[in-house]
Amino acid sequence: DPEFNGLVVALRHLCNYMKAKGQFFLFETGQETPTTLLRTIQAVGTGNLGINLDTANVILYGRGNPVDALDVFGKYVMDTHIKDGFYPTNGTELGREVKAGEGLANFPLILKRLKDVGYTGCFTIEREISGEEQIADIVHARDMLRSIDAQLAALDEWAKDKTVVDRYVDLGISARKPITKRPELQRLLRDVEQNRVDLIAFCKLDRWTRNIREYYKAQDVLDAHSVAWRAVQEDYETE
Repeated sequence: DPEFNGLVVALRHLCNYMKAKGQFFLFETGQETPTTLLRTIQAVGTGNLGINLDTANVILYGRGNPVDALDVFGKYVMDTHIKDGFYPTNGTELGREVKAGEGLANFPLILKRLKDVGYTGCFTIEREISGEEQIADIVHARDMLRSIDAQLAALDEWAKDKTVVDRYVDLGISARKPITKRPELQRLLRDVEQNRVDLIAFCKLDRWTRNIREYYKAQDVLDAHSVAWRAVQEDYETE
């Protein structure tokens, strides 16, 4: 872009002025790719230029997903907006914003990646509607984040001296659903079949399944590959 160098000069001047006053300038994720944001921050180089991670905007603009974006610019995230949505389905409109937990933002992985890069900032919950439904959806998102944080902390504590292969999270999908409706459980079972997993851990048994028929379908795969499971917050295990 022929205007990039001029933009960098202008931003550097602005950010140096703000730095002298103890202020920061944050880009909100959206129209730019994660790489473009990273390149700009590094080019300006004032140390007070960062990112406000909007967990839906990267998706709504079709620029990627927030988990992968954190691999690119994670250490520069200084603020986070909790929001969810789907990719665009045509070339002229943004994707559809939805209640947190019902879209494509993988909040357990987002929170884990933010923790890994040392993020200590705020979480602001957004819902771009109005009225009582907006309030209810914000409360839902708050409770979801608290539950995710507690479950991640419990699992991390239990697994601190173990090798973690991966995390599998069917966010917003009831454990009553059949395996065919739980893509992350399907991915886990494929990894079991490829002998990548020795032990599966979850917080409580009702996080694993609430459907007896589906329990035995999954258990048949585990038994065939000598894989055990453990509920780390309950006295249930197959080891």
